[in-house]
Amino acid sequence: YLHHVQGNLVRTARLLAILERFERAGIPALVLKGAALNQAYYRTQGERGMADVDLLVQPHDVPGACEQLAPLGWMPGGDTTPLAQHARLRVHHALTFAASPLLSLD
Repeated sequence: YLHHVQGNLVRTARLLAILERFERAGIPALVLKGAALNQAYYRTQGERGMADVDLLVQPHDVPGACEQLAPLGWMPGGDTTPLAQHARLRVHHALTFAASPLLSLD
């Protein structure tokens, strides 16, 4: 339980920093899955663990969102060439970023 509390509080703080930066840049984002459920349906941060944070942005906002993540310490995973990212978005509909081995964002 305490492990989930600690991890979720760290992920939530990092998520809020991302959302604030996206808002300042005019990039709308929708929080999905665990992070959204934890805030809406669970009484405490320890009731549901999260492995990562999932955000949805419009396809035309992806390049700007990627630019906004870098100053916050989020690094893209895998091949970062535009062609590879385009292919990943077409097939997997997601890009993966990591701020540490324990903090990931899709």
